[in-house]
Order: sequence, then structure tokens, then C-alpha cells
Amino acid sequence: MITNILKTSAALCLALIVGPIANAQWSFTLDDALNGIMYSNDSVPEPCCFNSGYVLQGFNLEQLSDEDNEYTVFVPNQDAVAEVMALMNLNQWDLAGFSDLPTALNFHIVTGTYMAADLADGMSLPTLQGQSLSVSVGAGVMINDANVIQTDIVAENGVIHVIDKTMAPSGYPEATVVSAIAQSEAHTSFMSGIINAYLVEYLSAQALEADDDNNGDPLPGPYTVFAPSDDAVNAYALINGYADANAFINSQNVDEFVERHIVVGVYQSGDLSDGQVLTTISGETIEIGLGDAGATASGAAIEIVDILAYNGVVHSLAEVLPLDIPTVEGTCGTWTINLYNSSDWEDWGGSTVDVYVDGTMITSETNNELATDADNDGFPEELGTSSFTFAANEGSTIDVLYTDINGSGWPSYEVVDENGNVLFETMDDTDFGAGSVFGLKPCGTDFTCGYVEILFTDESQEGWVGGALEVFSYEYGSYATIDFDPFGTYAPSFGSYAQRKVFVPVNTGEIGFAVTEPVIYADACGYTAYGPSGELIVDQSSEFEAPQGVEGITACAEGDDAQCNATFDVAQAETVSGEAIPGAVNITIYDYNINASYAWDFGDEGTSDEPFTSWQYITDGPYTLCLTVTDDAAGCSDTYCESISVDSLGMLGGFVSGFTITVLDGGESGSVNSVNETNAMFADAIIYPNPATDYFMVSGLEANAVWTGRLVDISGSLVREFNGTGSTPIELSGMQRGLYFLQLTSNATASKTLRVIIQ
Repeated sequence: MITNILKTSAALCLALIVGPIANAQWSFTLDDALNGIMYSNDSVPEPCCFNSGYVLQGFNLEQLSDEDNEYTVFVPNQDAVAEVMALMNLNQWDLAGFSDLPTALNFHIVTGTYMAADLADGMSLPTLQGQSLSVSVGAGVMINDANVIQTDIVAENGVIHVIDKTMAPSGYPEATVVSAIAQSEAHTSFMSGIINAYLVEYLSAQALEADDDNNGDPLPGPYTVFAPSDDAVNAYALINGYADANAFINSQNVDEFVERHIVVGVYQSGDLSDGQVLTTISGETIEIGLGDAGATASGAAIEIVDILAYNGVVHSLAEVLPLDIPTVEGTCGTWTINLYNSSDWEDWGGSTVDVYVDGTMITSETNNELATDADNDGFPEELGTSSFTFAANEGSTIDVLYTDINGSGWPSYEVVDENGNVLFETMDDTDFGAGSVFGLKPCGTDFTCGYVEILFTDESQEGWVGGALEVFSYEYGSYATIDFDPFGTYAPSFGSYAQRKVFVPVNTGEIGFAVTEPVIYADACGYTAYGPSGELIVDQSSEFEAPQGVEGITACAEGDDAQCNATFDVAQAETVSGEAIPGAVNITIYDYNINASYAWDFGDEGTSDEPFTSWQYITDGPYTLCLTVTDDAAGCSDTYCESISVDSLGMLGGFVSGFTITVLDGGESGSVNSVNETNAMFADAIIYPNPATDYFMVSGLEANAVWTGRLVDISGSLVREFNGTGSTPIELSGMQRGLYFLQLTSNATASKTLRVIIQ
């Protein structure tokens, strides 16, 4: 009985085992084929594709097990997936939690069966993701940029080919934000800053689908990084006193700099709106601006948008975001540029003064300040003034370009060195604008001749495309190279023009002008050059002829007496009506040379090294007054003496117990500095406009400053007297054209003398 039961049970078990096998319709699907290359066995000791198979089975099991449709699957090998995991900063388990993974996997699956023999060069294979894969056949088979390294792993519902690289559809992120920045050749400085600020790991973090990690802590990221370009970082470094971008990146300010440009959250260009405010990880804000000219971040132009990353997005900036860090003085201190506006109803209208250091633009500034004209008489009491500073370093070359946008605001500006000396000043010109200056040298580098003025012409108004003009000397080398080329060094400041005015400082001796001919419309271009005294020295403005270079031009002769002219004239000071002023004598010098030294010997043991000085004689005369002018760079020296005295009535030629002399500038070149600056209220006083036609005013004074002015001609004769408060306009009706001197006094003490030209 028991034996029969056992036999019956054995037969039943055999039926249960054998029966289904004999009757099953078993299929070997792509899922089964994938298992064969995922796990090790006797025939596959080192499986190729565990990680990729793991995620494919997790997200695409429907296709892999589909018995009604056929598919071709391109499976990345282990090394390919490991490379992606390293790039994404993920382990193999976190990889499955990456939000965009299904999109990437679908890009590896094609509907239909394509054996290796079916893959032909130039074939396009549509994927489940929607985009197509391209096939190229040469020494081997490639799918996009991946090599097919194992073929024809066949299943009943398709085939598997193994490839050596993961593939990403167009527009799909290829790195973390930090990797995207590291791969950019235009952001090496910002990447160095990320490294120095120890933020590489922070910006490599991956925000997965989960709300937190397994310990309950929030996951870092994702990020939006506003990455300034290398040019932007270098310009910012220079204007803030650093030798270069590398010096800035290695400074103590690097942490604040980098954190200022990072926002937590993903803000692609389509997510940004005008006026939107984002908060950076440093706690500062970024205000987004959207306009016809494009998008900006706190005023900085966003030049490239939407560099997508696995953990965020990167936008490239043309400027560093506003950053409150201390300015480092250059080796030659800090230079200042003062911008002036004489209009009380319109600002500069976007016209700019752009500063270039060694060919790199470090800043572009405009003047939005309006002049003050309280009585609406057209003569403003105060100019609209704004200023900015930048570091000046020895050995560098500084170019200052004025770019006229629409001629608004009656602009003028001046460049002031670290010692307060005005190196260059210019004003608006109806025809040519305020003008630019090229070739300034920091650290008191003096030019012994003065400024050569160059007028560029361009009838095509396309610019000197591919062309340039160099001002040079065989003795001193290149003074400046000017390329008004829309694609050249100064392209950021380029604007179409018919005429453009430029100044270049030069030394005594011969100079030359070397022309690189424009590649288009060369015959529509030209230039003329004028010496420091205004004389025409070069004319290459002929119509229908390309401009040519010129050599051997003498702007100021070597050792020219005009460079060391100690001659002076002595004249009795007079009132406006021509009456002599007792006890007052004017001394007029000529051809003032800013680079020369001036030594006065007053003949009573008194001396002065100020070129424009005043002296009070307290004993009887006569006195032998001597002046020595020396310019070592020009190789010249000159001495002139003259006996001087007054009579009992204080008139020249006699004797008196005391009288005062005042030195004036009567030459055509140079500018008058202060005379007997005993009153600080006149320290910043300047004449504007200068040259003047209908009026001028004294700018740079306090609004309540009370002063007296004496206008004298070059002979020392008093022409007019007047009183003023603040920047009172002085009308010039009935005045003859010529050179005059304005003597400003306060509390009856001579304080400053300024030169003014009346046209």
C-alpha cells in the first residue's frame, strides 16, 4: 500500500515537472539576453554591463520583455557608465535616482531589429526618446560617437549591441555645473576661483529626486551659476588694483567673489523675468533685467545662456557682478577720471569713457549727473560731475576712449594721476566729440613734446576694418597703436563714425605714423595730425586714396629752444580801464614746458621752483630777477635775467619800499598751474568751457564760495574785474579773441591763476 502510494506520488511529481516543459511556449527576450551580459558565469567571467543593465531593467523592462514588438538596444559597457557616474558625482545606486535618466535610456533604444550586418554608413535610427542615432561605418561601426565593441546578442524580440560610451540626446546636460565650467576655455579664472574657495565638491553635489539623503539631511543643490568670463575677471582685477586676474583669484577676496555668483535653484533663461531678484549663497542679490539688448544680471550682460548641467545651469557673464571689496592701489597709486556735463536737461545719453590697460578694457563709465542752472539763464552754476578711480601700475599703457552715442550732455572729462596732476583734459566738440587719448604711462612718465592730435576720417562709417595707425619713434619706440576696427582691440568701444579725434603724448625728436591699410573701403579712410601747438604736420585725408604711413615728422625738435625758453616780459599791472596799479607787476613767461624745471632767483636771496609764483619784495630795489629753465630729457637749458624796480609811485623803473610780482603764462603750449595757492577753496577750480565763446564759469568751487576775479591779457593788462559766488557764469560779450589769464582771489589774497582761451 505504501509502495503504491509512493509510486503514485512519484508519477504525479514527474507529471508536474515534465508536463509543463513539454507543453510550454517559452520565449528568450531582451531582458533574458541582458541578464547574460550582466552577471558572471562560466562562459562570461567578467560581465560587461551590470550597471547599464541594472538601470535598463529598472526603467525599460516593458520594452525588454515585450513579446509583441522588436527593439535594438545599444548597451554601454561598465567603463562608459563609470565615466558618467564620476562626471555626475553619483554612485551606482544613486544613478537610478537621477531624474533625467529615463530620457537618456530611451535614447539608446531603437524600434526594430538591426543586426550588425544591417547597419549601413549614413543610416539614421529613430530612438524611443524621439531623436535619431547616426550610423557610420569605417574600420568599425560607430553609433553617434560611440564604438560598437560587441554585436548581435540576439533575443526573440530584438538584438543587443554593446558600445563603449553613453550617449546623450541634443540639449541634454553633460556634466555637473563645476565640470561644465572646468571644460570651458573662457572661464579658467572663475574655475580657479572655485578651486581656491574650496567649492568644487559643493558644486559637484547632485540633487536627486529624493527630498533628503538616507540620514534625513537635505540634499545640496541644484545650482544656477553666473560665471564671469576670463576677460571680465581680468578687467575687474585690473581696475581694482591687482596685477592680473591670477593675483585677484589668489587674494583673500576670492571666497566672496565666487559665492557672489552662485544661486541655489535652477533658473534657465526661460525661468528668468524682468525685475526678478535672486539671492546668492553669499546673501547678496542679483536683479535680472530683460530688454531689447538682451538679458542682464545686476547690470552685467549675460552673453551665453543655458549651459545645462546635471545639477543645474550655468550662464556666462561679460562682467563681474557688483562686489564690495577694497580697491588695491597700483604700483603707481590710483588714477581718477572726472566726467563733466554742462547740460541741465540731458545726461550723457549713454556716451561712455572706456579705460583700457594694455589693450584690455577694465571699465566703461558714463555720466548721468545733470548740471545745475537754478536761474535758467543757460549758464549752469554747477556742472553735473561724476568720477571713478582705477589702479595704475608701472610699465602699463593706459588708453582712454570716449565713445559718443548720440552727442548728448555736452560732455568733457579729465584724467588725473596719483599726485593730483591733470594729465589730460578734453571737452565736447561739435564736430568731433570729446576725443580720446592713447598711450598714457603711469608713474610720472613725462613726454617732452606734448600731445599730437589725430583726426580720423571714415566716409564709409564702417571703421578701419583690419586697419590701424601706429604713432612711433625710432628713439623711444611705439607711443600708441590705434585700431578703430569693429573687430579689433577696441571693438567694445567701437561706434560708426565719420570723424573721430584722438590725442597721443610724444617726446621731442622725430615721430612717424605707420598705417596698416584697412581691408575694405581703404580709400574712404584717412587721417590728419596736428602738433602740440596746433600746426598741421600730416595730411593723409585725400578722397579716393588709401592713407599712407609717414616718417621723419618733427612735432618738437630735439633741444628746441621753445622747450627751454626762460625769456620773460615785465609789465605794469593795470585796471580794466588801462590805469596802472601801483606796486603790482606782472611777469609773463612763454612756451611753458610741463616737463622742465623752473628755478627763480628773485635777487634778494629769495628763490622758488614753482614756474607760476608770486613774490613780495620788502626792501628797496633794483633787483636782478633771473629764471632758469631746464629739461634734462630734451637736453636743453636756458637762463634769462632782467633788472626790476618801481619808483616812489610804485611804477616800473624806479625805487620803492616794496612791490609784488606775479608770474603769468603767455605761451601757446602747456597749461597754467596754481599761483600762490594759499586758499584751499580754489584747489579744484577749473575753467569751463575752455576755449570759451560767449561765457565761461569757474567749476569746482563750493556753492557759497565768494571770490574776486581779474581777467588779464598776455601783456599783463587788466581787462575786466568781477565778483562771483560758486560757479558764477562770466559773460564775454565784446571780448577780443585770444589768450587771457583769470586771477582768482579770496579775502584780497591771490590764490590761483587759470588760463582761458576766448574764441
